[in-house]
Amino acid sequence: MDVDETLLDYENKLPALADRAIKEARKKKHRVYICTGRSEAEVYDYIWNIGLDGMMGVI
Repeated sequence: MDVDETLLDYENKLPALADRAIKEARKKKHRVYICTGRSEAEVYDYIWNIGLDGMMGVI
């Protein structure tokens, strides 16, 4: 999933519904990746902390 204005809202906050949906998908053994124009260092820790499997982004 995309990060900016998709996973995060316009204030760069992770809505509780998105957090719950990702955690529920992971419980059901789905893998969750983000796709972003950001580098790994530019992805906020609170996004990684929801339990992503990885990312596709900029090197």
